[in-house]
Amino acid sequence: VLLPQVDQFVVGLAAFLVGHLAYSVAFATLWSPSAWLVVGAVGVAALIWTVGRPIERTLRGSGLHLPVLAYIAVTALVVVTGAGTGRVLIIVGTLAFAASDGLLGAGRFLQPSRDPRVGVHVLYQLGQATIVLGAIAT
Repeated sequence: VLLPQVDQFVVGLAAFLVGHLAYSVAFATLWSPSAWLVVGAVGVAALIWTVGRPIERTLRGSGLHLPVLAYIAVTALVVVTGAGTGRVLIIVGTLAFAASDGLLGAGRFLQPSRDPRVGVHVLYQLGQATIVLGAIAT
């Protein structure tokens, strides 16, 4: 879905944004916060935001600025809510998922000459698998 055409990119971005929101809601049902976990999660979310800002800045005026900014914010929310579960596999999964998205964005907007597909797919699959394993682990 994330083809080079802007209209397809926005559709794909919206689909993944909805999926990220669904993850956040699911993680909220597993929430068991501890002070250090929440502080760490907020730190990681701040890091995602900081790393994502250069991508967002390159898109100002392109029509992708606000959708990408929203996606970065929701990715950070997934990491925070995932960390709030206290489940190590979910935390690892959300971090891998965020790293996959970061590689994808960097490859598309910051360094288009580099092809991050292998890294993106490895991190994405690792993220999905560990999130599922973390959710079903007792």
